[in-house]
Amino acid sequence: MNLRVSYLVPLIFLFCISTVMADNICPGGGNVSWADFVNLNSAYFGTFTSCHIGNLDFSGFAYADSSSNGVGTGPAANTIGVQLVTTPLDEGFSFSPIQLSASSNGTTMEDADLSFTVTDTAGALINDLDITFNGAGSGTGSADFSEKYCFGPSYTTCGSFAVANPVPPLDNYNVTAFSPVSSLQITKDFSVSSGTNGSASISSGGNQFSQIPEPRAVALVAFLLIGLVATLRKRHIVRA
Repeated sequence: MNLRVSYLVPLIFLFCISTVMADNICPGGGNVSWADFVNLNSAYFGTFTSCHIGNLDFSGFAYADSSSNGVGTGPAANTIGVQLVTTPLDEGFSFSPIQLSASSNGTTMEDADLSFTVTDTAGALINDLDITFNGAGSGTGSADFSEKYCFGPSYTTCGSFAVANPVPPLDNYNVTAFSPVSSLQITKDFSVSSGTNGSASISSGGNQFSQIPEPRAVALVAFLLIGLVATLRKRHIVRA
């Protein structure tokens, strides 16, 4: 294999990978709900059991509400709307509507748990994540959004963070940073409780994953580009 071909082969490989990824972009917007993502586990959207947003691949989608453990109720997965956040190197999900509500005069508790695995597939590493939500509580009511994140590949080392009781219409926001990793297992918990004399609600939430380029990947791309430029320059000189 000559030098020129040796530079082109990795570039062709990267192009093929990006072409394949383009076929399984995550659904989002319109009437898309979290139920559509859970259905991906059985290849509901064709032959793929995962999907991607930008550099990130998402898989292992699951859902449970508080009725699953016999405490309170919760919205069905098909009532939780999903939009995609496509900001480069900060992709994620926006959940709207969520429509959790609780009142001491009615349903006193609602809860929704969403989980999935996120993996960077483009030579970058995830170094922080943030959560937002728009919720409110009055009297003894409380609205909370917590997130548990476990580091791949074993997913045995975990952390968690949370936000609670923002003042509408502002979103409450929290971010956590950690040593860069290629994969995370995420479990998010939206919950509202009325307490003895109050009310609470959550109408929307969000989750984004910041990434930094992996040094070896940057070096590889730079090496390939320098090699390609040198090859083309050599061909130009020979022809001249």
